Amino acid sequence: MKLIFMIVESSDADVLSDELLGAGHQVTKLGSTGGFLRRHSNTLISGVEDDVVDDVLAIARRVTQSREELAPIRPLPFLGELDLAREPATIRRGGAVIWVVPVDRFEKL
Repeated sequence: MKLIFMIVESSDADVLSDELLGAGHQVTKLGSTGGFLRRHSNTLISGVEDDVVDDVLAIARRVTQSREELAPIRPLPFLGELDLAREPATIRRGGAVIWVVPVDRFEKL
């Protein structure tokens, strides 16, 4: 048995959760925040048998496509009126960070 942790953007989390449930997998969704832009994300947790790990990962790959977006650069308050480059930066968002870890024991009470 494996425990799969998937950190995904909130905009992808509901779709991924629905797809996993529709495919017969159990999933728990937790709100989380992190990353460079401190955007809200979700951590999805799913316990699965070894032979379906690849199925879960295939669903995650299909649903959580990464994409690029322009992020505005804000001046730092301690620099005052210094005119630094304020062109928007292109950032990658979406996608998923996934860990698959072995489970030594599982009990459902």
